[in-house]
Amino acid sequence: MARQNLAGYPRVKILTGDFEKIRLPTEAFDLVVSATAFHWLDPRIAYPKAARALRRTGAIALFWNEHVHSEADDGFFEAAQRVYEREAPESWDDSYAGPPRPEDLQDRTKEIEDSGLFGSVSRRSFRWDQAYDAAGYLRVLDTYSGHLDLDEEARKRLYGGISRLIEDEHGGRIVKGYQTTLYVARKK
Repeated sequence: MARQNLAGYPRVKILTGDFEKIRLPTEAFDLVVSATAFHWLDPRIAYPKAARALRRTGAIALFWNEHVHSEADDGFFEAAQRVYEREAPESWDDSYAGPPRPEDLQDRTKEIEDSGLFGSVSRRSFRWDQAYDAAGYLRVLDTYSGHLDLDEEARKRLYGGISRLIEDEHGGRIVKGYQTTLYVARKK
């Protein structure tokens, strides 16, 4: 999609590969951005690699969209646990205690600062709710690795159960709470 959307920009080069393995040019970028993904990388590799790719005045911008408790969810996520337990027990975790409260989310400021490669971190958080119909929510689930790892039959059972829960018990619409947290820091 990026190749298609950026085809009209001859100076844009799309690199594809594992971040830890791909060769990046040194001091070539003003900004390194990661969207809800940096936590998958080994910080001992990722922070130095990002810093090397940045120009002297460059910055890193990391953000996460995380599921958080919302009063507007009408008990959907608690009820959905029964669907997971029944339809896809291989993915169900009985320790699930519901979505965390925004104040309980991990603060990644110290990790960035402890890399020693970036100056003080500016952190901003935005709390918001998103409504979904059944089809829209299933599209969201299709982006989660745990759901993608399910075999096709288990995923079909689970998605059918989730869809029925949304349609039959929640009037065809649910609300999911999110918090987006952005961390920005200039290279030292």
